[in-house]
This record gives sequence, C-alpha cells and structure tokens, in this order.
Amino acid sequence: MEKLNDKYWITTDKNKGDIEEVYNLLSKSYWANSRSRDMIIKTVNNSLCFSLYDSNKQIGFSRVVTDYIAFAYLCDVIINEDYRGKG
Repeated sequence: MEKLNDKYWITTDKNKGDIEEVYNLLSKSYWANSRSRDMIIKTVNNSLCFSLYDSNKQIGFSRVVTDYIAFAYLCDVIINEDYRGKG
C-alpha cells in the first residue's frame, strides 16, 4: 500500500480490491461494458492491478498486462465519475 496523501491511497494488493466496484466502473465504460463479471475477475487475476481509494471507498482502477521483464500494457484505466476533473 502506498499513501498518496491524507485522503487517497493506492494498492496493488488484489485481496483489497473491490471486484464489485471494479465491475460497476467498467460496466459504465465504452470499451468494457460488454464484459461479464466472470471475465472481469479473470482479467484481474491475470494482471497487475492498481486500485485507488478515497479512505475505504474504491474510486479508481487500472491494470497492466505484463511479463514483468520487458513488456507492459496499461489498460482499463477508470475513475469514478464523482471524482473526475478534480486534479
């Protein structure tokens, strides 16, 4: 876990991620709105994931498809609509 400031923090710990919130966020996107919950779970399990929190509420998500040596592809970057445009 890494603390960004007094309010926000980010983690790569998949056990701390809220899969329901990730599903809700991605279901509102144009690129992932047709993915099933099971498909999203599989993508999370097979990627390096970053979850952004405001206190205890997950407000953002992104994942990296990587071989952990020479290749990384950043995808599914999304922030809760209530938090967008706030810097």
